[in-house]
Amino acid sequence: MPERKSLRYTEPGFREPSGLLKAALGIFIAAAVLGVWSTWLELEVLARLAAGDEVAEAEVLASDSRQVMVVNLYVLALLFCGAAYLRWVFLVTRNARALELDFRHTPAAMVLWYLIPVANLWQPYRTMVDLFQASDPQANAGETGTRPTGLLEGWWALWLLTLVSVGLGFGLSFAAETLPAYMQASRMLLIAFGGSVVSGALTLIVVIMLNARQETLWRRQKRPGR
Repeated sequence: MPERKSLRYTEPGFREPSGLLKAALGIFIAAAVLGVWSTWLELEVLARLAAGDEVAEAEVLASDSRQVMVVNLYVLALLFCGAAYLRWVFLVTRNARALELDFRHTPAAMVLWYLIPVANLWQPYRTMVDLFQASDPQANAGETGTRPTGLLEGWWALWLLTLVSVGLGFGLSFAAETLPAYMQASRMLLIAFGGSVVSGALTLIVVIMLNARQETLWRRQKRPGR
């Protein structure tokens, strides 16, 4: 029985695209979970202050310091994950071209869609749908492939909502000057961190599914006699 090749291809122009992104997503999800925990504790301190309970100044300062540290860690994880994701998009698009799939977008164009204002609200989703369909190993030549029903729509919609909530949470935090304002900002951050956990998990599913499709096509092309 021939030995099963790994997805870490050695063929020119075709390579395993997701190792760095999977690690980055793990770090990002962990940072978001930490953010949920820290923000929950922050809200508890703020609620006690709002209720008129006695809270030591040292406890308030410690809570604020912890929250600042967690938010900074989250931002770093988000930036790292974003860079790793764009690298993955570039590589899976290059792999699609190496497989000679019916996919018209270049790797550079796929990345640029995420960076162009307004267009980046919908074009990355549309091109990802095209890439999933082009990479469908069950589709016959000349047919339009399928995509996971509802997965890409939910994944992209949740990412947009999460990024909006992150922006609102940070904006409210910077502008807050009263206790109710700080509580409102913390609630929005709690939503943002929670959304980040789910968004990161959905991204991991999308990555694994697309990689599996392209790996199946690659193995089919590498069969003896092909």
